Amino acid sequence: MLYNLDEYLYQNVSAIKKYAPGEIIARTGSDMYLLLNGRVGLYRAHHSLEERQTAVLGAGDFFGERALLLGQASALTAVALTPTVLLAVGPEVMLSFCRHAPEAVHALLKALCRRLASLDDAGDGVAVSPPLRLDAAAEAQTDAADDVKADAAQTAGAQTPGSGAITPSPFWSVPSLFPTGHRMEAYHLPLTPVDKQYVYEKNIACPVCEHTFRAYTVRLSRLVSEGMDRDLRVRYRGVEPLYYDVITCPKCWYSALVQVFKEVGARRRTAIDEMMLPLKAEMGLHFGLIRDTVTLFAGYYLALRCLPVCFAGQPLLAGQLWLRLRRLYGDCGDAAMQRHAADQALAAYQEAYETSYIPAKQMQQLYYIIGELSAAEGSTAAARRYFLLAKTNKDGNQIIRHHAEDRLEELKVAQPNS
Repeated sequence: MLYNLDEYLYQNVSAIKKYAPGEIIARTGSDMYLLLNGRVGLYRAHHSLEERQTAVLGAGDFFGERALLLGQASALTAVALTPTVLLAVGPEVMLSFCRHAPEAVHALLKALCRRLASLDDAGDGVAVSPPLRLDAAAEAQTDAADDVKADAAQTAGAQTPGSGAITPSPFWSVPSLFPTGHRMEAYHLPLTPVDKQYVYEKNIACPVCEHTFRAYTVRLSRLVSEGMDRDLRVRYRGVEPLYYDVITCPKCWYSALVQVFKEVGARRRTAIDEMMLPLKAEMGLHFGLIRDTVTLFAGYYLALRCLPVCFAGQPLLAGQLWLRLRRLYGDCGDAAMQRHAADQALAAYQEAYETSYIPAKQMQQLYYIIGELSAAEGSTAAARRYFLLAKTNKDGNQIIRHHAEDRLEELKVAQPNS
């Protein structure tokens, strides 16, 4: 149902609502709600969640259709179980919905027919699902909920205004796409609103399945630098390119960095489909113009999954993806996953240095990044060696040279005798 909604979403951004975990979804008496991302629980009485829960809905599900079509108020309470994105469809926009997304309306009608065929006493035309059960990992996390909350609050307090934050949830169930330690729906980044001054909508043809879709692309001509971090991350006014650096096809889920997205042909389709099928069944995400933090991270990890199939023998791409993930985890305040991503990035960049051809003009940046990641890992001797290579690289640029000089001086002051 979600594949054909992008045009409607673009025209009706104001109808998109976001809810935090545990937040009760405010429902009008005449709206139906389509779940774009996240999970929603429906409850007969919102007092004891696990005892009163009648259904758990995921991306592509909907509720409130009786209110929209029959004007009947619901006796159920809807609660966001994870960071959730909903599309409110009221009578005044239903005709527009039908015009702009007829395939989705057709899927909706089929789903309604299935519900009627199996309708019981759920009370809102929603087939009853068993209450959400936590897996073993989630139960262990729930047992330590107080410690996690304290750690998250302490981490969030150290962040700068506008940065992401970690909100622990007892409903964590991390899919196999993500590594151990990834908190998935507990991360929050300021992904919206999209400022059209800095990004624009672009039609993209997937080179694997040939599906055409729209995605936001950064307006490079509008970028205005406001500074550079130690790892050479440039901070730009009004936009964060990290949110747009990976493209994911909403149909086949092929994902890659923008600069190499079109370098793979249809010959990879069978391998991509086989790889993505179990992930689609497990996660049920929708990749479209409207993104949240879950699909942002998922896009990066899907790109890492696609690397061995589509870009074998190119560890530099893996390093670039992991370095960006390090920055994203840093923005989310997850120091443990930030270190994990840094370790993976360092290993990939070192492999690229040892095995790949790198143009002379890019070697200085590679030296510097390896030096910075080595310093973050505590390998001072290696950091000094690579910073010195970056400083003395005659084909490099002056900015990176100055950064390398500064980092060498900082290491010297911090550990003068090492």
